[in-house]
Amino acid sequence: ANAIPAFVEVGVTSVVAVPIVSGDRSFGTLGLVTLDEAKSFSDRDVAILTGIGRQAGIAIENAHLYENMRFYVRQITEAQEDERKRIARELHDDTAQALIDLSRRLDNLATSREQLSETAKRHLEEFQELIDSILRGVRRFSRDLRPSVLDDLGLLPALEWLTANLMEGNGIEAELKVYGDRRRMPSEAELVLFRIVQEALNNVRRHSQASKVVTVVDFGEDSIRITVDDNGQGFELPDRTGDLAAMGKLGLVGMHERAYLLDGTLTMRSEPGKGTTVTVDVPV
Repeated sequence: ANAIPAFVEVGVTSVVAVPIVSGDRSFGTLGLVTLDEAKSFSDRDVAILTGIGRQAGIAIENAHLYENMRFYVRQITEAQEDERKRIARELHDDTAQALIDLSRRLDNLATSREQLSETAKRHLEEFQELIDSILRGVRRFSRDLRPSVLDDLGLLPALEWLTANLMEGNGIEAELKVYGDRRRMPSEAELVLFRIVQEALNNVRRHSQASKVVTVVDFGEDSIRITVDDNGQGFELPDRTGDLAAMGKLGLVGMHERAYLLDGTLTMRSEPGKGTTVTVDVPV
């Protein structure tokens, strides 16, 4: 009612207003006015505007759902990273130290090995080798969970570390190429990109049967693109990203979700016998 004098003052001759709704939720009102005295709104005009109001309501609700999804994905991802850090710390501080202590005790036994039988000496050596192997595995697992190089030096040294690790004992030629203005990014962005590349390279090692993989990092003015390209066996991509979960490819789903956290995009190209290419673009 308060708006009517204002409408009259500016010469409005006809007004139509419809609710902006989605289901039983109302987000506001959509109105249309005319200053033409010869023009009035027909039932068809009202029907069209009502349809627009409903579409606007659906768009607004989808935007709310999008933001809610981003919030929950971020919360889950942060919880995962906190748990990774906790486990990595416990492995380093507790499990690894206990193995080191056990190894030292065996070393002390070895100093008096003259008093041991040949069988006991052989078992002692086997135990020592087993402990050393377990200790290496624990340290490697701890680094994989949360490599200190990422926090200390940033994304590029961490990717160099991933590349070097992939080449060790896997028979895969791995290469890292960097273009553009090298620079540090916010820690969240570096962590997300690291995890995406880590998952992509893990897939190369586990599933691709590739002999070569190239990771390309391209720094733009306000964005960064990372591409992981292998010459492996490839696979048939589903028509929809959502079908990846049904195929059991949860790692690929996680890569999409992480890119989504940074308002980025992740695309995959793969065909049987033609390798796989994963590309992530994010604004920075």
